[in-house]
Amino acid sequence: MAEGEMVPLLPLPSGYEYEFISAVLEDFHCLICHLPLREPVLTRCGHRYCKGCLDEAIRRQEIPECPTDRERLDLEKDIFPDKATERSILSCCVKCPSEGCEWTGETRYVETHLKICAYKIVTCPNSNCDMKVERMLVDDHMNTL
Repeated sequence: MAEGEMVPLLPLPSGYEYEFISAVLEDFHCLICHLPLREPVLTRCGHRYCKGCLDEAIRRQEIPECPTDRERLDLEKDIFPDKATERSILSCCVKCPSEGCEWTGETRYVETHLKICAYKIVTCPNSNCDMKVERMLVDDHMNTL
């Protein structure tokens, strides 16, 4: 990148935006997005971030450094997957993000649930229609086309 050239700003990836039923420790929230950590990483200096949040923050820097204390980071040696924290967060209970659905379960199972959730908003499967409806209403919608 040429000197003085602006790094294009992209939206920061973020942690889990689900409604948690069980409490998530403050230490398990990303220091960038402030949400429960998604793919948590730990820096040598002891700070936790979502992998995507830290990757994007570092991408915007000329010299990689910790966003919290500005300590220089060697990308190969100073950033570690935090599997213990990830297991803790994935074990926390959350509500389904689909409006009207009463499913609750561990964070690790949300994506599996959403594949079958009757309340999830989906696009009509008819290629001539781009309407979005709840999964349970797709058949009725298709019959009205």
